[in-house]
Amino acid sequence: MSRLLALTLLLTASSAHADLTATYTAGDQSHTRQVRLPALHIEKGQSASSGLAPGPFTVTWKANLTLAERSRLYFSFEGNGKATLKIDGEEALTAEGTLGTPKSERLRLNAGETPIEITYTSNADGSGHFRLFWEERTFPQESIPATAFATAAEPSLDPRRLLAEHHCTKCHLPDQPFGAGAMPELSHDTPDLTTIGSRVTESWLRQWIAQPHTLKPTTTMPAMVDPTTPEGKQQAVDLAAYLSSLGAPAELPKSAFPPDTIKHGGQLFHELGCVACHTLPDSETPDLANARVPLNNIAPKFHPGQLELFLKNPQAHYKSIGMPDFRFSDEEASSLSAYLTTSSQGHETKPLPLPEKGDPVKGKELAKALHCAACHTGPEKSDAPFAPPLSSLKDSTDKGCLAANVHGKAPQPNLTESDHAALAAFLTSEHALASLHRDTPAEFAERQFHTLRCFACHDRDAQQSLLASLHQESKPLVAHIEGHDEKLDQSRPRLTHIGEMLNTPYIESMLDGTVQDRPRPWLEMRMPAFHQHAKQLAEGLSLTHGIVPGGPDDTPRDPELAKTGHLIAGQTGMACILCHAINDAKPLAAFEVQGIDFDQVHQRLRPEYFYRWMHNPTRVTPDTKMPRYTQEDGTSIRPDILDGDAQKQFQALWHYLLAGPQMEKP
Repeated sequence: MSRLLALTLLLTASSAHADLTATYTAGDQSHTRQVRLPALHIEKGQSASSGLAPGPFTVTWKANLTLAERSRLYFSFEGNGKATLKIDGEEALTAEGTLGTPKSERLRLNAGETPIEITYTSNADGSGHFRLFWEERTFPQESIPATAFATAAEPSLDPRRLLAEHHCTKCHLPDQPFGAGAMPELSHDTPDLTTIGSRVTESWLRQWIAQPHTLKPTTTMPAMVDPTTPEGKQQAVDLAAYLSSLGAPAELPKSAFPPDTIKHGGQLFHELGCVACHTLPDSETPDLANARVPLNNIAPKFHPGQLELFLKNPQAHYKSIGMPDFRFSDEEASSLSAYLTTSSQGHETKPLPLPEKGDPVKGKELAKALHCAACHTGPEKSDAPFAPPLSSLKDSTDKGCLAANVHGKAPQPNLTESDHAALAAFLTSEHALASLHRDTPAEFAERQFHTLRCFACHDRDAQQSLLASLHQESKPLVAHIEGHDEKLDQSRPRLTHIGEMLNTPYIESMLDGTVQDRPRPWLEMRMPAFHQHAKQLAEGLSLTHGIVPGGPDDTPRDPELAKTGHLIAGQTGMACILCHAINDAKPLAAFEVQGIDFDQVHQRLRPEYFYRWMHNPTRVTPDTKMPRYTQEDGTSIRPDILDGDAQKQFQALWHYLLAGPQMEKP
């Protein structure tokens, strides 16, 4: 193993996990949470953390810096304000004002874990900007990746996320309405029931209302009736009868699906990696460990034709749904629907015995009495008070919804013991409720990484995607396709550096599904769209790295450098055209792996990341097929171009890439 590669392979076998403990303070207020990076960018008037009001602040990040072998490193800052770095308790660097000019002395650090502490103080007006860098003889200055930090502190549940996802504030109202700066999730909607009867069957609604936590163990829908009593069972049936009356189902007969259509649907299920978030439709055993959504109740759930409509537009009746938009064609939606429906038949969750007949009139009154309209559009609203205000819950964390055993008439939320403990502790905290009225884009992005299950398909830091270990489950669905495994590399992009890698508008367009040209068209999988979250999530991902959200590099293109860059890209240079297409010119030798088209690079990549990637791709992505074009000492492998100066060569290539679709005319 080379010395440089060893440096990139950080120790992950210990009990510690990647993260830093960040403590934010302002006056007599303090807020501690775990973060991935010691980085931030805060504008005047914004909060540095949800636990603090806007204004001057100090943050201290603590962790262990983890190295695979002895290293000699320089450290430096970027930003403004005041910052101090301590390594193993000794001050290594301090700076104030505009950060970035000085760097530390060359420090010799042994392999293993070394305590690191960074303290940053904002500007007097509460604004702040900070990033931490390192460099060594074998690599130029780069931001320290999240994989380099470890802490022994156990990861903690985010009670604010729990409270928002369970929609507690729909019933328990705050003393003051949530404004524009509040947690965005607090304004997220729930399923619109206005026409629910036209979409799902009454038989499924009965079972869903009676046992929601059994049909879908991951649901945040509370249990509204007690199915262990005759009264509760009748209530479930009456509510289902009422909801079924909201919208008439289309007069479409049930029909058998052609075998080829079912097979194609199974192929799509595998190729799109659906098992990362769902168990197979013929599986009756829930996957609680990976919190996957079961599909074994699909067949009895939808009226004919409705599953296809749902697959084509999951957000139609529920904008905040976790199911993203894959932009299915009619044929794809029909095929996937055929596979899911036929494969789930006969594998339904064991139904509860319920009364045969429901009364929609009683169901309507019950829906009003249960205040279903507090969360859902459709049922009739009631003006009667029914839930104590949010501020009063600090005195009643063992009553109502949060009661450990007996809930009485209160809904029973789907909470684990640890969820319950985290929420109860949060609600009794002095400044907890105030934190709901403010948020930071970086915190939002981290919550959405988990809520939207980005980890299901993408590696990040030292965490491998769920799909990497689960994809074999659905592989039999493509066993009939000859040569299915003989395709270009199907690995998906890692998210470790995503915020400093891509321009913010490009991240947004990827999340919103509006990218005109797929960057990796050879992938069977496709990036689905998360329309409601795209803009805020893109900004949060950038700010997580301390990057100011912004678009493509607007540096004026140097024609002479571009000419040299054109040469470097060609076969007589670094032969980039072997794997990368340039406009209409296909790559010359991309057999097992292909690179992203060069005409997309300028719109996608930030220049800082481009130079980092070009210097040594395996430092960024250890399993990349991209070759390295620098020597161990940082010089280029082509000493005959620009005096062998790798940085100048990469700069020339960047100026060539600045032309975008006009690259062949440098």
